[in-house]
Amino acid sequence: MEETGYKPKKLIKLGKTFALSGFLTNTAHFFLALDCEKIDTQHLDKDEEIDVKETTLKNVLTLVNKSDIMDMGSVTAILMAKEYITKHKLI
Repeated sequence: MEETGYKPKKLIKLGKTFALSGFLTNTAHFFLALDCEKIDTQHLDKDEEIDVKETTLKNVLTLVNKSDIMDMGSVTAILMAKEYITKHKLI
């Protein structure tokens, strides 16, 4: 909620990966937030800039395929979310 102002009705843990395997031991955890409702404004740190944009899974996958979304964390999260959504027939 801090970064987006949205509150999910359900939060699902999708999985985890090493953020920079071979260099660091920190782990990135991925979650899927379902049935989100905007209940507040963003509460960002002074050095944070986050633009929240609502879109479809189809559009996000297109952005990944066009290399408009390229960072490994985002791509991993999107693909994990797609797998969960497809497996559970949420769309």
